[in-house]
Amino acid sequence: MKIGAPKLSSVNGRVKYSCRVTFGGEERQLWYSVDQQYGDMISSRADAAVVTMLQPAMLAGEDIHVEGELSETLAYHLQQMQPQGILAAVYPRLSVVYVSPEGGTISTAALGQGVSTGFSGGIDSYCLLADHLRDDAPAGHRLTHLTYHNVGSHGSNPSLFYSRYNQLAPVADKLGLPFIDVDSNGAEFHKRGFWFGESHTPRNAAVALVLQNGVSRHFYASAYSYKSIVRGAHVIAHVDPMLLPVLSGSVRLVASGSEYTRVEKTLRVAKIEESYSTLDVCVDEASPENCSRCWKCVRTICTLEVAGLLDRYASVFDLDAMTSRERWIKVATRAPTNPNDQETLSFAVESGMRLPKVPLATRLRLRTPRWLKQRIKSATHKARFRQPT
Repeated sequence: MKIGAPKLSSVNGRVKYSCRVTFGGEERQLWYSVDQQYGDMISSRADAAVVTMLQPAMLAGEDIHVEGELSETLAYHLQQMQPQGILAAVYPRLSVVYVSPEGGTISTAALGQGVSTGFSGGIDSYCLLADHLRDDAPAGHRLTHLTYHNVGSHGSNPSLFYSRYNQLAPVADKLGLPFIDVDSNGAEFHKRGFWFGESHTPRNAAVALVLQNGVSRHFYASAYSYKSIVRGAHVIAHVDPMLLPVLSGSVRLVASGSEYTRVEKTLRVAKIEESYSTLDVCVDEASPENCSRCWKCVRTICTLEVAGLLDRYASVFDLDAMTSRERWIKVATRAPTNPNDQETLSFAVESGMRLPKVPLATRLRLRTPRWLKQRIKSATHKARFRQPT
């Protein structure tokens, strides 16, 4: 794989970062763009392009030859194979490849002073806002910019990306923070081997590296608690606290939120009034609204139900999309392999909620943890649940 030196250009009121990528025997353009008012934040370093293409190169087993300049710390980590060692531990199908910084390296000293985070309107995202907009947050940790990324979570639908961005823009306005929409075609290079959930960390980290002329620190909303992380990684989000630092260039990439469980995050977010009409947890790529049926929607609804806070989110969830019993069975189905769903079930049991019996066919198909078997056995089979007092 060969990555050309990035070039900056102005196109239709947007500043574009682009470079030539020769990969799999064909030459294509990789690009990112932002509104021209934020154009001075874009760096011409090759950091973003290399981080974007790292997983595709590892999947194909192609060494990376970089013609543009790399931040020296990122180049060092790449040559020491640190990011690749972490990625290969999570996904054994990946091969370790050599990264050659043929365009040379450059000082990693901070280029900008801003503090950013990607704001998606989800539980992790809102929880991060609560932590990093506190009055006592130090200057180097207090957010100055919010970003919104088109790197794969919206499918290949640009109108959906902008529709979701516009839904969240009033929240940024109320907070008094710039809300930067970052468009890209980077997701096209991941289609052959990775769905978004397997590669979101490098994809989103690359956006921060695109903007490193204006940002010195970027907080990445972590999906899992430290307790879950140390049990063993099976998805890329488990290794965010380890992976992000070794993907850093002049921007320091920091995982934030792993000190909380998913339940604790949800309860923390439920105190933020802006979330009542803008919470977006859905993984359905077909609609700008929460589908209320996917595993993320269901888990969030169930957590709010136990806490007696679901009525606050009546405008963002369709509570008739599934019965309460169906939702809880869906959470139980994922619990054997997903620690966040395990936390939701534990929260329900500890709060005194009566859980439905998981169907026999589901129990036989799953290797259900002993703690869940015991709780299912002791729960009533009623479909109606009482709220904890």
